[in-house]
Amino acid sequence: MFLTAQTVSNVRKANKYALAAAIVLAASACSSERVIARSSNEIVANATSSRGRFVWIADESQKPQPNLPAITTTAQEGIAEQSSIIESAAQIIYNLPGVRDVTPFWAELLVWALIAVSCAGVVIILIQTGIARVVGRLVARWVPRGDNA
Repeated sequence: MFLTAQTVSNVRKANKYALAAAIVLAASACSSERVIARSSNEIVANATSSRGRFVWIADESQKPQPNLPAITTTAQEGIAEQSSIIESAAQIIYNLPGVRDVTPFWAELLVWALIAVSCAGVVIILIQTGIARVVGRLVARWVPRGDNA
């Protein structure tokens, strides 16, 4: 099989399309955290816009000569925003099980370090106050000695 200029050109073109498809696929395969963050931002933006629309509709409807076509159009746009909010909330609900609450390794290490320092502090206080010697004598009463066993 001979490679012609046309064949090489077709292969390069196919590789470009494959690369573009891979980039699109990688970009669309977002993690659950990103989907939730994006959906949350969409909810805030749409809810803010809808609130403005509802305020305008309320103000316009109180006028002596309300602009009914404008009210209808604004209400339909508000309905579309509310639908978008519902869809975004559904995406959050769908992606929520894919999110894990992970404690950073340094936080767990810090907890164990604080426990160790606290235990060492308690031991030092017991030794400095002489309580450790009293506790040792009390424990020694119940621990059998080698010659009594």
